[in-house]
Amino acid sequence: MASFYLPEVHVNIEGWGPTTLPEKFVRLPFATFGKNDKLGRAADFSASKFGRGRFRDREREAAEREAAAQAEANGETFKMVEDPDKKAKTIRSMRGRSFRGRWQSNRRWHAKRNEQEPEKLLQGKKAKYLVQHARRGKQWRGRGGRPRQRWNQRNLPTVEPSVKVGPDWKILEQFELPALTKLQMAPPKAEDLKTCGHLYRFDDKLDRVSTRLPQKVKRFNNVQFNATTTIDDPVMQEYAQEYARKGSGERVLFATDELLAHLMAAPRSVKPWDVYFTRMENGLMFLDKREDSGLEMLTVNETMAQRQPQENEKLTIAAYDQPEKLSIEASAINQSFSQQAVDKEGKKKTFPAPNPFWDPEEEEEGTEPASFAYKYRKWKLSDDLSLVARTELHGYMRKNLPGKKGNHYLTLFAINEANPKISGAAPWRSKIDSSRGAVIATELKNNACKMGKWTAQSLIAGADYMKIGFVSRASVKDPFNHNILATQSYKPKDFAAQINMQETNMWGIIKSLADIIYKHPAGKYVLLKDPNKPIIQIYSVPMSYADQDSDEDEDDEDYDDEDDEEYEQ
Repeated sequence: MASFYLPEVHVNIEGWGPTTLPEKFVRLPFATFGKNDKLGRAADFSASKFGRGRFRDREREAAEREAAAQAEANGETFKMVEDPDKKAKTIRSMRGRSFRGRWQSNRRWHAKRNEQEPEKLLQGKKAKYLVQHARRGKQWRGRGGRPRQRWNQRNLPTVEPSVKVGPDWKILEQFELPALTKLQMAPPKAEDLKTCGHLYRFDDKLDRVSTRLPQKVKRFNNVQFNATTTIDDPVMQEYAQEYARKGSGERVLFATDELLAHLMAAPRSVKPWDVYFTRMENGLMFLDKREDSGLEMLTVNETMAQRQPQENEKLTIAAYDQPEKLSIEASAINQSFSQQAVDKEGKKKTFPAPNPFWDPEEEEEGTEPASFAYKYRKWKLSDDLSLVARTELHGYMRKNLPGKKGNHYLTLFAINEANPKISGAAPWRSKIDSSRGAVIATELKNNACKMGKWTAQSLIAGADYMKIGFVSRASVKDPFNHNILATQSYKPKDFAAQINMQETNMWGIIKSLADIIYKHPAGKYVLLKDPNKPIIQIYSVPMSYADQDSDEDEDDEDYDDEDDEEYEQ
């Protein structure tokens, strides 16, 4: 007789279920299982090819077998046969019969005719078109084309993360992006510490442009734009040394308006991104980015309803309309607009401190810095936590308003229209003069994250107005020449309310993230946006992270691509 050994049983006195989780199952990825799920679907590698049809057939066969077994048990299988030679009539549905029957018969007739009379069919213009069509199909198959599939049988491509997670990274926190929208904090009062650089007055001619009188976008190849990160900012270093000498133990976070605005608009982001914090032993902390992170590049149609074209879809869209090319185009337009929108031949407003990022002796001859003013500001987030940030102003205009007279400071940004077919919107030239509100509403839907970042930057800098220019290509197929079709002015707070962006939530995000990092000891911590899910993960990384430049040299591709293909609807 076989013996039976009773296995070890763990008794949970406090409730149901196991007492402890075995160590081998800790941090092991798993998929939740529901009792209603069909077995075999979790690891079904052929599902993309066959869909759910075979599961439906399997269920139908099982139901038929069960019904037959019950009928046999109840004696219901006996049937009366009147005439065995008489064929049973098949009842068919009439739905679609009138068209489908004729089409199938015509198809069989044409196929038979093609076999019998090949010489006659290969004559005339129609035959020439068929030959060209077949040749075009071969070209598509040679380039990696594939037969059409149903919309629910396409496997969506996986987006790569912005930075590869190292084996020595340790995950500390993970939370969903929608949870950030619940964070609230009363907006702190800003204190101006220092203002550097110079500004020019806004050119009023741009307020009179229209589709009938557009203004061509100029190129400013001799203008150098600042790309200095937080920890390399000389003014930031001076303030950090000053706080370190005091030794008061006050926690101070140093950042730039670009990174702060990115975190404030993080709930709207779709594409992957990463930033990192460097926490010191003395309580100082720096919010920074990698040199090749690409956060300074503007996104195009990031929050558009339909998915952005991926690598396996590049054949349907021209090379200059690919996401990476559109990002370069939008960033260049934004920089050019910020310099063209001001009157550099007019009066220049110079601030007491010079531009900290410009040294005429070290720069190339004939170049000049961008006409920006850098304002360093301080906010008190709590009793023992302060924020010091570098902000930007792009111009000023003189208006005598009831609340303020004299100079009103501006931030300048440009929205660009590339190919209207990609976004599915109507061309700007047909609507922007008469229905500008509809154009703005479409842009808020397709570029919610970018517009939110611009709004946050304007609020952080204390700008009185933000000027938005509407720039379109001179031709849909020409990504190098553009025209300014219109400009629009907004007060940052009013525009924030219009796009449903709460200032209390913006500051709540910064305060909460700073508190999370300060809970951990000194070191470096990376905030990583998941490329395929609305999730942010916080990793602890080695101190050598981002200290050295990336070894990968990413050269910009030329727009002149032999494989350019026109966009197909």
